[in-house]
Amino acid sequence: MKKVLLISATDLEIAPFVTHQKSAQHSDFQHIDVLITGVGQLQTTFRLTKQLLKHRYDFVVQAGIAGAFDRTIALGKVVEVASEILYDLSIQDKDASETDFFDAGFIDKNQVPFYNKKLLPTAHQSWKNDLQKVHSITVNKVHGEANAIQKAIEKWNPDIENMEGAALFYVCASLNVPCAQLRAISNYVEPRNRDAWNIPLAINALNNYLIYIFDDSTSARS
Repeated sequence: MKKVLLISATDLEIAPFVTHQKSAQHSDFQHIDVLITGVGQLQTTFRLTKQLLKHRYDFVVQAGIAGAFDRTIALGKVVEVASEILYDLSIQDKDASETDFFDAGFIDKNQVPFYNKKLLPTAHQSWKNDLQKVHSITVNKVHGEANAIQKAIEKWNPDIENMEGAALFYVCASLNVPCAQLRAISNYVEPRNRDAWNIPLAINALNNYLIYIFDDSTSARS
């Protein structure tokens, strides 16, 4: 890929990669622009769209940390998101039950860029890796209460959750720009227990992988 845009919600999540990029002498890293979008779907949609309308990119990579519902995914493991669901796009009834906007008839579940309610990455033919592929929900409020967690599992059976992935897939599909989303697992989705989180481990693993694919590997560039 001739020109790559690397995006992340926060500076913290990709700081080691940015430091490495600045110290790198070879030209591969000079073809990578970095954009910090801010946390959440709204900020990511605006800043990514603005960037893509101003500059042409061959590939967009979103990198960040995430919480895992699936406890077979080890903390610190880097995964690639294969699909996203807009988790909060729903109507709540008086009995606390919820109906998503697709089932409510407001959006066709296969209306572009949705595919059976899901948002998918726009593929690039030369992007290949052996990362575990996971299914994610994009949330406006990260889960931390047992009943809410069980509800999410019963509704969508997600592997992970994050706060920006759906924005990446929606914008890139709408503008026909190939993209990929990489997430490193910092915690499990469980009743709130910050003592069990390992953000440094996740950030280290994520950045080591970013340096690997943009430096030593030919799988992410041509």
